[in-house]
Amino acid sequence: MLKKGLKDVKIIEVSKELYRTVESFIASSNKDKYFWNTGIKNNNVVKFLKPDKWMLKVSLKPELHLESDKIVCPIRLFSLLNESKVSVCFRYAPIEGRIPHIMSLIEIYDINVHEYVEFTIPYELNSDLMATALYNSQVLFSFPIYLSDILDRINHFVDINRYYEVLDNAVKEATAKAFEQAPQEQATC
Repeated sequence: MLKKGLKDVKIIEVSKELYRTVESFIASSNKDKYFWNTGIKNNNVVKFLKPDKWMLKVSLKPELHLESDKIVCPIRLFSLLNESKVSVCFRYAPIEGRIPHIMSLIEIYDINVHEYVEFTIPYELNSDLMATALYNSQVLFSFPIYLSDILDRINHFVDINRYYEVLDNAVKEATAKAFEQAPQEQATC
């Protein structure tokens, strides 16, 4: 019957609070007249807030740790209903003998769930995001909310692909400087 491969949808069961937060975030209007579409900047952090629902927090100067594989999550969607969140994260990924790159991940942090889903840039072309969804069976009339839809909505506030490019270029620049300094240090020893 089908001639192409299939990928089953992975459902991540989340709390009612996180589900309602993400549902509100996705459904909120993009129109500029609504105050949650205007960010409040404090130093290098911008916050978009829909009271009693959600807060999107974006770091304008994230720090990637080139000496470790620590995950940094500079774009976070916080639930104001509980301690849960969905974050866009990045991790420095050194590859032996090759130019290092940045890995992109979505972190789902909830009451009983702490999961990372890796994705590639440009995120719009990533099938894992289209085949992974958040869901809560206890919310009346709930439906799967796909990670690709969450990223699409976040992308209305911050250009995720451009954000990745800036990070990737910074890592390549820092790595090149480190390689330039390494021979100089060896010569002085």
